[in-house]
Amino acid sequence: MDSKILKALGIDPALIFLFLLVLIVILFVLYVNVTMKYNRLKSSYTTFMRGKDGKTLEESMMSGFSDVEAILKYTKQNRTDIQKLNKKMEKSYQKVGIVKYDAFNEMGGKLSFALAMLDNNNTGWILNAMHSREGCYTYVKEIVKGESYVELAEEEAEALMGAKGWTIFSKITFPHIKWALLYGIVLCTARAMGEFGAVSVLSGHLRGLTNTLPLHVEILFNEFQYVPAFAVSSILVIMAIILLVIRSIMEYKGKKEEEA
Repeated sequence: MDSKILKALGIDPALIFLFLLVLIVILFVLYVNVTMKYNRLKSSYTTFMRGKDGKTLEESMMSGFSDVEAILKYTKQNRTDIQKLNKKMEKSYQKVGIVKYDAFNEMGGKLSFALAMLDNNNTGWILNAMHSREGCYTYVKEIVKGESYVELAEEEAEALMGAKGWTIFSKITFPHIKWALLYGIVLCTARAMGEFGAVSVLSGHLRGLTNTLPLHVEILFNEFQYVPAFAVSSILVIMAIILLVIRSIMEYKGKKEEEA
């Protein structure tokens, strides 16, 4: 049946029918989705309310709140107890270092020992037991925040540092040998700078790769480039003077420490 209104508007009735059909399908899909969500919600609600009425549900919620308050109370108590334990543990001995050694050359077996016991603040004591043929002598030295007011023996310092290899080297061994070690490095550097014969045989004279300054001076001199040769020689002289100054400073500081 034709409509005068649709004809006046120029709209085909078939398009309206198709639009309504698509709308019905969309609404049906939405209805199915809402129905499924409702059924899931209803199932959850039924499970939650099973065997309970309004009064018992309120009691269950109040019981849950009481349990939460009890848990919070226990948590605060545990936090307080942990803080008290931490304060007590700070004063307990937590760090231990022991070093066994021979106190005298004629004694063997490393029967002497130095034992360090410190708390969390690095405060405690060092027990040094020195074994000899006549008996065993025991000494105690107080440690306050990692420092001793009495001079420590090398073994006692090792025990205080925890008897760890790198710590012993950096804190005990190196301070005793630092000037000799640095002096040796300076001498080796000076020797390497001035070495000519062995380097000339083994290097191969490769410019930019295996050439040293003395070899470079020789090459420039053989090529009759006298100005560059004297310039490189001047660099060697300056470096030698710098090494002499460094050596003199190290000798002076080393002697000063020995006198102190």
